[in-house]
Amino acid sequence: MAKAKSKGKVRSGKGQGTLRISAVSHGGSIIVKAGGSQEGLYLHKAFLSNYSGYFEGALSGSFSETEDGVVTIQDVDEKAFNVFADFIYHHKIPDGLKGWAECAEVELKTGNTETDDMNLDAALLLWYRTYILADRLLVPALKDALLEDFFKEFEDGTSYPHGQGVKEVVENLMDTDPLIDLLVDAQCLWPDKGNPRWMESFEKLPRDFLARVTLKLYTFWETDRKKGRKPRVLQRSDYGLPPRTPKQKRMD
Repeated sequence: MAKAKSKGKVRSGKGQGTLRISAVSHGGSIIVKAGGSQEGLYLHKAFLSNYSGYFEGALSGSFSETEDGVVTIQDVDEKAFNVFADFIYHHKIPDGLKGWAECAEVELKTGNTETDDMNLDAALLLWYRTYILADRLLVPALKDALLEDFFKEFEDGTSYPHGQGVKEVVENLMDTDPLIDLLVDAQCLWPDKGNPRWMESFEKLPRDFLARVTLKLYTFWETDRKKGRKPRVLQRSDYGLPPRTPKQKRMD
C-alpha cells in the first residue's frame, strides 16, 4: 500500500452485547494455543462464545479440549489470534499501519530499506490474515470493523492491495466475500502503475483475481460511456504503431 494514514491508535469495533459478570465468572476459562504457540492465552469461555460462532458451537458440545483445559488451533497466524483476543475483551483493533506493525512486532523505519520493506509486508499481511481468521472463527463484529478500515484505506485511490495478502484472502475466503470485491475495485483504481512496489505486489496476484479485475475495468469503462464521460481510448503509440496516415483516417 502507498501510505499509512494514522499514528497507531486503536478504533472501536462493533460488539455483540454486554456480558454479565456472573456469566463470565461462572463460565470458566481455557487456554487457547493458536498457530504453534507453546504458552497460549488464558481466555474466558463466555467471551469466546459471545463473539465467535466457532467457539460458541465448539464450547457448547464435544470439542478437542484436553482434560487440563487446553485448546489447540492449528493453521492460523498466532499474531492474528492475538488481535482477535484483544478485540473480544476491548472491542478495539489496530488503527493504521503503525498499529499493525506493533502487533506484528516489527519496526517500520529502521534505516535499512530492505528491512523496512520486509517489515512493511509483515504489518500489512497481519491485517489481511486477521480478517481471514475472523471469517474462520465466525466473528462478524471483527470482520465488520476490519472491512471498515480496509475501505477507508482504499476509498481515495492512494493505496493498493498487498499482493501476498490478496493471494491468501482469495485462497481462504468465499468468492462472494465483500473484501474481495473491495480489493478488486482498489486494484482497478490505483493510478501509479509504474510504482516499483506495486509491480512487485502485482506479480503475486492470483489469476482468478486478475480476471475479476479485468471484468471490473470493463464495467468501469461501460459506466463512463453510459454517463456521458469521455471513454478511455487505445493509443497506437502504446503498442509501437506509427500515427495513422491521412489515407487510414479516411478509411476509418
